[in-house]
Amino acid sequence: MIRVLAPAKVNLALHITGQRDDGYHELDSIVVLVDHGDIVTVSRSDVIEFAADGPFGDQVPLDNTNLVLRAVDWLSHWLGTPLTAKITLTKNLPSASGIGGGSSDAAATIKGLCRLYDINPPAPHDLVRLGADVPVCMGHGVMRMRGIGETITQMPLRPNMHLLLVNPRLGVHTPDVFRAISQKNNPALVDAEPNFFNWIGAQRNDMQSAAINLVPVIHDVITSIAQTDSVVLARMSGSGATCFGIYTDQDACLRAASRINRTHPDWWVSTGQPILDVF
Repeated sequence: MIRVLAPAKVNLALHITGQRDDGYHELDSIVVLVDHGDIVTVSRSDVIEFAADGPFGDQVPLDNTNLVLRAVDWLSHWLGTPLTAKITLTKNLPSASGIGGGSSDAAATIKGLCRLYDINPPAPHDLVRLGADVPVCMGHGVMRMRGIGETITQMPLRPNMHLLLVNPRLGVHTPDVFRAISQKNNPALVDAEPNFFNWIGAQRNDMQSAAINLVPVIHDVITSIAQTDSVVLARMSGSGATCFGIYTDQDACLRAASRINRTHPDWWVSTGQPILDVF
């Protein structure tokens, strides 16, 4: 039995730099994976078995619309041989929340199956066919994601930061946000500066305004994070509705989480640190 973490994916910055003729959007994004997320457990079986549990397990579809089962099917086709396994997804992250839950689950499934059957993992340009966020969810450290998600660059950065994640328990449909964005040819990221926090703070999430127009409470979440002590940056991740706060001190991050839990007990709140090494 193999257990694999499917970590929350946080877009510290997300610039939309264009749209291709096939409809896919070109991105330039800084991404970290956090040491908190779903858990994918795989073991050998003569058939494909799939079950879900955990705090958000009741939100998980158990058919082929789920990226876990699509990952099994995709990897089987990529290898040219059918794979079978017993898979359990422990769903700790809210769905459709801008932190890569489904894509991270798919990446963890690929990792688990590759370990289970001693397979070399596919390359990012292959994995992007499974989902634009799947390649980056296979990585670690501070990553720059470009193209439609197939170009991943490891950045030589190891910032000491703690992340607060807050979601108002509302899902956001990513295609709706893309359709609501009027300007899709925006400047790419500027080159990194020595002060990581000044640099990342000067970047943007080009999906944030459109997502707030669709789900106004996202603005309230960002404001609540921004009002906590010692916060370095408050911003939305991905297409929302999860927002994050960056802190350089763990105690400050935990105090902020406690404050938001008290003032908004109906929101989902979590904390963690970026995964900087191979896991």
